[in-house]
Amino acid sequence: MNVHMCKGKTFLEAYQLANLNDVAPGIDGGTFEAIETKGVEVFLDQLRKESEQRTCRPLRVPTVGFPKRRRNPPIVDSDDP
Repeated sequence: MNVHMCKGKTFLEAYQLANLNDVAPGIDGGTFEAIETKGVEVFLDQLRKESEQRTCRPLRVPTVGFPKRRRNPPIVDSDDP
């Protein structure tokens, strides 16, 4: 499977599909505009080389803490005005 993924054509097709779908920036904040400024071919070639050499290390997704929900609703005293 790695043989097919490391083809330049595969990376180009994936890039074009993602660009057409107007996906959000990645975890690293990279945008299509930034990639196109550097050069698409340079970016895709770097990705291909990292994949072939298996040196590509994905960034960790930051964890987000959600507030805990109360299990019981607050007690309201009916004698209060």
